[in-house]
Amino acid sequence: MALALGLKVGGSALAFAMLTLAGRAMGLHEFGVFAYWFSILSFASAAVLLGQEAVIMVEWQRALSAGGVRAARAVLQRSSKTILLAGIFGGAATTFIAHLTGAAWTFCMLVGLFAALLPLLVYGTHVARVVAGILQGDGHFEVTWRLFPTAGAAVALLAGLSFHAETFFAYACFGLTVALAVQVISIARAVRGMPTSILDDTGVAYEGDTRDWAARSTRLWLGGVLDAANQYVEICVIGLLLSPIEAGLYYAAARIAALFSIIAAGLHVYASREIAQHAARPRGSEMRGALRLVAGVTVLTVAGGILLVGGGGRTLLTLFGPTFEAAYLPLVTLTVGVAAIAVAGPVPALLRLTGHEGVHARIAGACALLRCVSVAIGAMAYGLEAATIASALCSVVCAIVLTRACRRHVAIDPSVFILISGQGRTP
Repeated sequence: MALALGLKVGGSALAFAMLTLAGRAMGLHEFGVFAYWFSILSFASAAVLLGQEAVIMVEWQRALSAGGVRAARAVLQRSSKTILLAGIFGGAATTFIAHLTGAAWTFCMLVGLFAALLPLLVYGTHVARVVAGILQGDGHFEVTWRLFPTAGAAVALLAGLSFHAETFFAYACFGLTVALAVQVISIARAVRGMPTSILDDTGVAYEGDTRDWAARSTRLWLGGVLDAANQYVEICVIGLLLSPIEAGLYYAAARIAALFSIIAAGLHVYASREIAQHAARPRGSEMRGALRLVAGVTVLTVAGGILLVGGGGRTLLTLFGPTFEAAYLPLVTLTVGVAAIAVAGPVPALLRLTGHEGVHARIAGACALLRCVSVAIGAMAYGLEAATIASALCSVVCAIVLTRACRRHVAIDPSVFILISGQGRTP
């Protein structure tokens, strides 16, 4: 768990440095253009994944138990081929769509390449997490690829060079390629080094139900897409309805508001692995103990984050540039919503990995629709401040509904209230 936390904290600190340097190097308007496209591409990445990043974590364990290493390799090959083809198609589609907006071909090619590489790295991170360990998975996703655009923005600032959204995506694509190559090598070595199991020697085969795999993938894909919509849709809406300046201010505020959930997100990485391993017994002592540990650290993180934003929010905003201080009120408002999501715990992973992905997808869909409509109405009626209030309220509602659904369908409370309910105690 310490490794997962360390990687998440280090990666998030690097991501914050990357964005603040980019904000200073680009300026507010260009940063808003970047934030708009980066949000669109992050959302597109969830669509391109086709749910395989979650499927492989469940199917890998099942295949190992039922058919051994050979069966697990077959499951890995099936998901890998699926995500590779989806990445190629997604990249081509993104390039074409970007061209329809009137963007230059160089920019179109770069965002298309980014749209193809990012989901591959996300998928590889989940594979490496269960096959080669968290370091080989999250290390390259959290740190390796971000080093390149961070260094590029720093050099541009020091040398007085121009730095645009197009420049950022060029550095990012190179970083994603390096991280993905290293990750693939580490996964291949780990799979080759796995000991041959008894089931392999006796010829017992594991034949996963293709129809079940397709149905599960569809449900997990839908849930992942809707989760991504809840994270990125408001920036896209604000960029469309207001201006790149408002989108830049909102994006900077949202990134700072998410800072105190860094440790919680790292704990969710640890929790997702525990959930995948104990999905067959979600009410067992191992699962409850892991969730109780996550809840305890989350309480400390949320309290510290609120103090940080309340006392140093303006200072953090000026790291992006002096003009970004105008986003302080949206920052305070968004912090409330982020705190609610963090307090709810790893609900999406718990529902998706215990066979209730359909329930999660329905709730995430309703929340995404509510967020999109509310933010759009707020932005058109009263501007940026109203849009941020609408987004924060939607986060609170979504957290409450997801937690209640988890209690009803999994019979366990993943939120911080597990600390006072006694559910997490080992009998």
